Amino acid sequence: MTKIKEFLKENYILMSIILFGILLRILYIQHVDFDEVMYVTGAKNILAGVYDVTHVTWAATLRYVFMLLVTLLVYLFGTNHYGVIVLPFVSTIITIGSVYLIGKKILNKKVGLISTFLVAIFPLNIKYASMLEADVVITALMSLCFVLYLYKKDNWSFLLMGVIFGLGLFIKFFIALIGIVIALELLKKKEFKAMIIIGLGVLLSSFPFIFYNWSNTGDLLYHIHQDQKLADNYREQVVLSGQNQLTTFFPYILNPFSKQPEPSLFNIYFILILIYLYYSIKRKERSHIILWLWFIGGYLLLELPSIIPPVQRYLMIIMIPLVLLLGIWFEKIENKAYLGIVLGALLLISIVQMGAFTVFDNVPRTSEQRIAILLKTLPTKDVYVTHNNQIGYLTYYLDYAHNYSGLFGYQGPTDHTFYDLHFVNNLSVIRNAYVVIDYRLIKNGTDIMNYYAMNNVSIEYLKDATIPNDWHGVYGLIDKNNKLVGGVWDVP
Repeated sequence: MTKIKEFLKENYILMSIILFGILLRILYIQHVDFDEVMYVTGAKNILAGVYDVTHVTWAATLRYVFMLLVTLLVYLFGTNHYGVIVLPFVSTIITIGSVYLIGKKILNKKVGLISTFLVAIFPLNIKYASMLEADVVITALMSLCFVLYLYKKDNWSFLLMGVIFGLGLFIKFFIALIGIVIALELLKKKEFKAMIIIGLGVLLSSFPFIFYNWSNTGDLLYHIHQDQKLADNYREQVVLSGQNQLTTFFPYILNPFSKQPEPSLFNIYFILILIYLYYSIKRKERSHIILWLWFIGGYLLLELPSIIPPVQRYLMIIMIPLVLLLGIWFEKIENKAYLGIVLGALLLISIVQMGAFTVFDNVPRTSEQRIAILLKTLPTKDVYVTHNNQIGYLTYYLDYAHNYSGLFGYQGPTDHTFYDLHFVNNLSVIRNAYVVIDYRLIKNGTDIMNYYAMNNVSIEYLKDATIPNDWHGVYGLIDKNNKLVGGVWDVP
């Protein structure tokens, strides 16, 4: 007990920052998102013994380690949203603590505290602390690998680093970035034995999953090849749609207050770090090369391929070197008042940006919730839905008792099978089903880039479609002007 009191007394600022970061993540806790539905559906398939990797048509459920972690949470807590987000929430706290250890080791305690504060208030990390995505988890694993590298005491540290790295490859391949950075450092120092031990750890932890690939598909790297195939198909569909959105991250970085595609403090941090880089080069400083390599190499990794439209949560893989480099720079501010003004300004900007996403993502999808409640009271039939994003939310509110003919699906016993109206070019062909149409998704441009253009079908016809006379409307969605904007129809 005495040691705990001494620790808290010596580290009360650190504990205050961590608790503040946790509080922010609780205040801005997010609602269920589409990827969470896919992961939980895959977990249900695993628990039901019907998971079939050859039938996986969405890259997320090829991340075997992530899927197993989600499966454990589903087993413990059920398909409860607050149960499964334990994984990203714990991961973000690990990242906060790791950044402190890294900053303290690289320079001093002050750098560790400043860098920790920057992570604690980072909107992107706050948002995804309560969304079931792999990015926060892989960021935490990268930070742990770097802590092990800096604090290495014996060969077991390198072995554990390799084990974490190997597992991370089956959560999200982005972890390869920290592997490359550490490998280059070890090569420079000619620590070849350490590299061999790390490689052994990677082999030990990844072998079961590689073997699973081979035994089920005959391809040792099936998860990578299938993931790439799905990404290529997506890119082809975007190009064929005639609305090529294969842009880069650079336009977002040029705008410090960009909230597209989602709010992030990254833009301002990035501009500050460019200023720091300029002065470092001008003064011929060559310190902290490993952090600059991590940051610049990671940005190029994301920027150059441009396989998919940029999603700012991917930038979290270079958040750690970014905040650490800023922490090293801000540590040079000796006047506490000036330092407080700088950090206070960043906190204010962070709060403003967080307000941009909390309203949208915190509020349950009321219309989908009402539709799900209605479907539970009706006889079981197939369900046609306007947009695949709707399916994710309906799935959640229907307690995952469904199957889906498109991107993913629970393959055990189900109550409903969903179909996508994108693949239907005439409403009159639908029989013995329920049809859910939300005109707001069509007329307000939510149906971005005509995803299914390569299949020569389009949602465009629904804009002026006439509901057949024999359809019976069982639920209507009315806007504030008392105008019908969608609803559910029972088709005999």
